[in-house]
Amino acid sequence: MAHRVNLRARGAYHFTYSGRCVLITDLAGRVGEQDPLGLYVDNVRLLSRLEVSVNGKSPRPMSASPVGGDAFLAYEELPQADGLPRESVYLETARFVGEGMRTVLRLLNYGPEEARCELAIHLAADFADSQEAEQQQRQQNAEVETTWDHAAAELTFPTAIRSWIAASPSAWSARPNRRTGEREPCGFS
Repeated sequence: MAHRVNLRARGAYHFTYSGRCVLITDLAGRVGEQDPLGLYVDNVRLLSRLEVSVNGKSPRPMSASPVGGDAFLAYEELPQADGLPRESVYLETARFVGEGMRTVLRLLNYGPEEARCELAIHLAADFADSQEAEQQQRQQNAEVETTWDHAAAELTFPTAIRSWIAASPSAWSARPNRRTGEREPCGFS
């Protein structure tokens, strides 16, 4: 009879990975603004924050675990509020890491009535090197501005940052944008 041993070199984190990408979360499955959490591509942190809030509050973690090496699943209870009964609505977060990352959020209502809430996704990027994040000491800092295209549901970075990424030896390869044909860094959806 084979025994399965779950060894964890870094007990305070979950790791989800595939190819050149790795997602590091806390034990609740969150990517808060603390080092070394984030989504890394070729040792450069693309996302330094990926958090969800409901009516301005964080959901209460219930369970979180990697599923294989390249997927992650977490469940959280939404905080009670007007239009949101206690212990009735839950958030299921599934993350899939490949050439970037895809996140699927599902709200599950087990209550007898319709529930309403405001769901917000908080994102940040700092392009820290993995060693800088691990040591919690930045050697380079720059303002990172983003643009959200609501119609395309797409987050983009200014051309200057995309050029720096393409020129950086510690950055990742570019791939063609399906819509424009221009080469852009590997990203997330």
